[in-house]
Amino acid sequence: MFLHIDLDAFFINAARTKEPSLRGVSAAVISGNCVDIFGDFLPPGMVLSASYEARAKGIKCTMQAATAQKIDPQIKLVSTDFALYKKLSKEVFNVLYDYTNEIEKYSIDEYFLDLRGTSWDNEPSSLASIIKNRIESELALPCSLGTAPHKWWAKLATSLAKPAGIKHISNFDEIGTVLLRDFAGAGKASLDKLNKEGIITLNDAKNSRPSFERLGKVSLWEHICGSSGDFLRKENAAKSLSIARTFERVFDRAELKRRIRILAKHLHIDLAEQNLVPKKLEIRFAYEHSKATSHTFSADKEFTQTTLASEFWQSFCELDNSPKLGVIYISLGSSDFSGQKGLFWQQKSNKQKALDDALLKLQNKYGSGLI
Repeated sequence: MFLHIDLDAFFINAARTKEPSLRGVSAAVISGNCVDIFGDFLPPGMVLSASYEARAKGIKCTMQAATAQKIDPQIKLVSTDFALYKKLSKEVFNVLYDYTNEIEKYSIDEYFLDLRGTSWDNEPSSLASIIKNRIESELALPCSLGTAPHKWWAKLATSLAKPAGIKHISNFDEIGTVLLRDFAGAGKASLDKLNKEGIITLNDAKNSRPSFERLGKVSLWEHICGSSGDFLRKENAAKSLSIARTFERVFDRAELKRRIRILAKHLHIDLAEQNLVPKKLEIRFAYEHSKATSHTFSADKEFTQTTLASEFWQSFCELDNSPKLGVIYISLGSSDFSGQKGLFWQQKSNKQKALDDALLKLQNKYGSGLI
């Protein structure tokens, strides 16, 4: 059996864990409407997650914040908090890990569990109930869960259980009348073509393999029929890690140096949290109306926030052949995590490592903008 879990309206419910006053009212998480890592104010953008109370009034994701306010003048708009989403997502994963290590993190708010070979294989609904109760009581996050003998049926079961429900699918007869558009993986272009051929429900799809073959969608047909080889795509070791930002053009090189230092700080935190040791670093940046310029170099200096920023800044200066032009984009990247501690780490003294570790703990507790 497979179990699928989806955290309901995750962004807005994550915000409610910090702001209880948002519970039970029309609220939405929007892009922008905040100060970014550089200190620039980002104007309100679009709705990223809406509470069910807001959805009942016609507010949808991707809607502009101004439009949402016209529909519901009383709606509470909340800025994004990706550090919180990341933290809660990890905590949900830890709850799931108490029952099996066969877990696929499908997205920041969705997970698949393969229960085959576990004591829960014959009692998937019981496990779903236990997990649901734990996540809601320990993390204050509502969720929906689906179980089925096939992976993608379990995901369908979750969508049919929303919001905050549990559903089990045993066989295809239970889902034959479900619309094809409600099955994961049916993109709009393919769906339009299939619908024109009279393929509307999952029953229609099951009897129309040739139509899926013509569209190159055999795997979707197999998912619908439950005939695909079900397996989890478990997280592999990271191959690269980067941070990038686009912003209004900046001419002042001292300001660009400050922005590179800030990006380097965030990259250093991400690397340290995952215990990753890069052998290669890359900087990319773009002038207005120009293609991005990039340079990859070896990570052969002491691995601290300060020296990391220094290396990226030096590389930028070497590439900055149009100093009178404004820069609109900067990306700092790292790769080749071989696990071998090169000069970056060999040269780091115990005193410096203790200082970096203490700094990381403070930033994790009080925010990356602390120092």
